[in-house]
Amino acid sequence: EKRMMPRHNFIRSAFAWLISNKLTEFVQYNKDVTYIRQRYEDFTKDPLNTISHIASTSSGKKTKLNNDIFQVSRSRYHTIAGNPLESVKDSEIIVKNDGKWKRKMNRGKQIIVWLICFFQLKKYGYRE
Repeated sequence: EKRMMPRHNFIRSAFAWLISNKLTEFVQYNKDVTYIRQRYEDFTKDPLNTISHIASTSSGKKTKLNNDIFQVSRSRYHTIAGNPLESVKDSEIIVKNDGKWKRKMNRGKQIIVWLICFFQLKKYGYRE
């Protein structure tokens, strides 16, 4: 069965972001778990080193990865809660910051999202 991910309105998305981040923060209080906060924008600036850092931190030993991790073979891909990858053949995953959603959102909606998420945005280093 092929289905696209559902799209939600901006208020639901803002609350989902807020709640999922707040719940995730509880992990950092478990002394047996390593917690790394990773912002999307920082990941898209340097995906290879970000993934290497996460792998090193989680394994407890230096992990050096190379660009091969971005090579996709149609025979070995899958998605989790993602859209079907019908167009993927053998190719390279390109990681880039896609701010299209933000550019397309009108100013009124941006202000509402900002009001809903203000304290978390500030805590995570977003200054807008």
